[in-house]
Amino acid sequence: MTELFFSILRMLIALAIVVVVMLITLPYLLPLLQRFRWVKGDKDSQIKLKSVIPIGRNVFLVELEIKGKLFVIAMGEKFAEVVYKDEIINP
Repeated sequence: MTELFFSILRMLIALAIVVVVMLITLPYLLPLLQRFRWVKGDKDSQIKLKSVIPIGRNVFLVELEIKGKLFVIAMGEKFAEVVYKDEIINP
């Protein structure tokens, strides 16, 4: 009985360590993985991701080029707001 208890306890501790490591590294790796996915996208796309700048926890500035116009968008968990909109940059 005690051997079974200790093996289950050891398994739960190992699982907790894995979950904690994932929760610590995910906020840092997710923007990096998203940046690589967008950069290698279609070259003929109307929407191009220029850069993503983290400015706080779960808050990012995103620079997009949409049909030749430059947009800077502040994005958070529950909001997205256009901070800057440029006129045509590629006539």
